[in-house]
Amino acid sequence: MVIEGPRSNNELFNERGYWSLPTDIDLVAPAEAAFAKRLKRSGWSEDLDDFKLVFREALINAMKHGSKDDPDKKVKVEIKVSKERVYIQIRDEGEGFDPAQVPDPLLPENLLKSSGRGIFLMNNFFDSVTHEDGGKKIIMVKTKKEI
Repeated sequence: MVIEGPRSNNELFNERGYWSLPTDIDLVAPAEAAFAKRLKRSGWSEDLDDFKLVFREALINAMKHGSKDDPDKKVKVEIKVSKERVYIQIRDEGEGFDPAQVPDPLLPENLLKSSGRGIFLMNNFFDSVTHEDGGKKIIMVKTKKEI
């Protein structure tokens, strides 16, 4: 028996915010667009570019480093967006990693490297970033500041 997957991005990036994505780097842009649409609807347009950048980095990390570009592995995404709070959870099927072992991109020997800034960006943009399950899952939370 053959089980068919989603026939369109609308099915893949559902409104409930629970996505099970095949490890396919071509899905990053439509996932980012679906996430941005949710942000706009909830009034987060002020930081939209930052959100998109950090979300893209986290998703690419899960696919490239976590699932090692293996199309048989899934990346699970959970997004909850309200007017006050953005919650993102991304989980890959890789071996995990220790975030403390990721080189500091601000050290002189790392400044000119073409990669290695994703976690730094996540930590500096979100209010809370936690890694669970041996680094296979990242949870990022941002709360709207009162002015």
